[in-house]
Amino acid sequence: MIGWLRTIFARDHRASGRTDRRPTTETADEAMLIGDDEIVVQLLLENDGVMWQSSIVEETDWSKAKVSRLLTGLDEDGRVRKLPRGRRNVICHESVEMPAERAGGNGLTQHG
Repeated sequence: MIGWLRTIFARDHRASGRTDRRPTTETADEAMLIGDDEIVVQLLLENDGVMWQSSIVEETDWSKAKVSRLLTGLDEDGRVRKLPRGRRNVICHESVEMPAERAGGNGLTQHG
């Protein structure tokens, strides 16, 4: 799922003629590199703005700790909101109404 984002960087990187893989400010601006936080936001938007935190871990193939740190930062920045549901978290994009704010229940089911 995330591979296409990395492919965009690789294609732009090859087109720039550079042989090292370290981004510079110029290539980062030109290629519009997508950071891990942006990958999470894009993934949320592709899933109607609401996902279980565990689903983000599965989709990205990142560790639970990494996803948790990213989400904490995004929550502090106001870009996502975290809603505890027992031992799990529902993650909502900033533009989406929180499930708890909807009439009754969390409105989510986990697939898979």
